[in-house]
Amino acid sequence: MTKIAALLTVALTAACATSDRTPTARGGGPPAQLPVDDAAVEYANEACAREERCDRVGKRKQLSSESSCESSFAHVAMQGLAVCDSRRVTASLLADCLQSIRSSSCGTDVQAACSYVELCAP
Repeated sequence: MTKIAALLTVALTAACATSDRTPTARGGGPPAQLPVDDAAVEYANEACAREERCDRVGKRKQLSSESSCESSFAHVAMQGLAVCDSRRVTASLLADCLQSIRSSSCGTDVQAACSYVELCAP
């Protein structure tokens, strides 16, 4: 019986040592960054999705079409992100900004959801 128990212990130990566990990332590099052009497009897409939910996009509405909405908000975002000397934004801060837009009510100004200066990467 002890030989069987010993063999099982060796087999289980070997199986555990070769499992397909994903290694945990360690260390801390700089936060992920995006070019301001990409950030402006993401901002515009989210802002327009919100404006559509708030029924402000379409004929005889504040924004005549989805493309005019995206163009308008991308332009506004590019102007705001012009303060970024690095021409990059911190991805996690942009994600927070987009979440703020998603959760904002129709009665609030979509541009109040984010501070462009705070999005700038160092």
